[in-house]
Amino acid sequence: MTNLKFLQKFFFFLLIGFSLCIMHACDDDNKIIENPDNKPDIKNELVGTWKYYFSSGYKVKCFNSDGTGYKQEYDEADSGWHSKDEFNYTYYKESGKLIITDKEENKTSIYKVISLTSEILELENPDGDLDTYYRVEEEIVEPDNPAPVKEKKLVKILKEKSKRYDENSPLKMYSYIYEFDYNDDGFLSSARFYDDEGYTESINYEYSDNKIFNDEITYSLFNGKVSVYDGDDYYNYYKLGYASSNKDQLNKIGENSEYIVTWDDDKITKFGKTDFYYDLPFQSYYWYNIYTYDGKSCNGFIDLGILGFSNIFNLDDGKTMSDVIMLVHPELFGLKTNQLPKSSKEDVYVSDYNEETGEESIYDGFVSYAYTYEFDSDGYIKKVTKINVDANDEYITHTYTWEDAE
Repeated sequence: MTNLKFLQKFFFFLLIGFSLCIMHACDDDNKIIENPDNKPDIKNELVGTWKYYFSSGYKVKCFNSDGTGYKQEYDEADSGWHSKDEFNYTYYKESGKLIITDKEENKTSIYKVISLTSEILELENPDGDLDTYYRVEEEIVEPDNPAPVKEKKLVKILKEKSKRYDENSPLKMYSYIYEFDYNDDGFLSSARFYDDEGYTESINYEYSDNKIFNDEITYSLFNGKVSVYDGDDYYNYYKLGYASSNKDQLNKIGENSEYIVTWDDDKITKFGKTDFYYDLPFQSYYWYNIYTYDGKSCNGFIDLGILGFSNIFNLDDGKTMSDVIMLVHPELFGLKTNQLPKSSKEDVYVSDYNEETGEESIYDGFVSYAYTYEFDSDGYIKKVTKINVDANDEYITHTYTWEDAE
């Protein structure tokens, strides 16, 4: 009996000891998962201020060397500055795990550092999205209004067109003129339009609190670039996004980036709407322009109307003049370029499906253009002609008049 009690006690304590060993081993495993080198890396490459840029503002994350920091957001389209949230953080360099605890809400979030250099931080959020932050040395101070570019001013554009509306229609010729006036700061103050049928139109621009106004559109600026284009209409409201690597270049247009602009250094290589569905069922549509270059450039800039941006902005019809500011201040929209395309191709695709008959109709076509240029004695464009390659008698010609900036 004594031996039996002894064995029962022996196995009881043996079981407890074995369980403790397992619990200790599991606890060690958890520590290994959370902290491979058994200590957080506080004085690390994270220390500093980082910014993630989006279409109408940026997010700031600041990491201090004592394990504290803060985050804050500025959104021009959403009330400007949001409140500053302070946090504590722990960074495990080997595993890339970044643990941030909000001081006020005591809420902990786990991030993953995908890549970290002296200039770039790629951070995977708890929801799985990847954001690219850029190290900054100091905060950007917003000017009251954008600073004008001191160079020649474009004061007049003569536009001439020759076009057939279909292969059986006669060749139609027409022309019109834009004239531009500037304020004392060098910004467009008013524009006038005249066509060859006697129609005239004018528009005025005002500048205040990082906004540009006319009778039809409000442009909100952020860091000297238009971030929100608001025409008080669902179909006339865009957010403008800029490339993180070059914040002077526009690359996205629209609430959901419906339009794209692709760059190769300072050359626009593609622009258009690559995938869009109408409200009508079973219809899809896209169009885009592709540009090729041969090294030709100019002083000043080429105007956006001749490049085809009239497809979304009002740059080619004086009866709707809201966007003519883009013709003289493309830098405000991240679209200023002095690189001159040799040719371009406009590709259009339309697909319709008839639910009742089950029939599908598809249009897939393109028009190719070639460009020729003339220059004044200072290297500014004096004349550019855009010719339909497949119909040489269809063309668009812009003739420019420039004046020295004061």
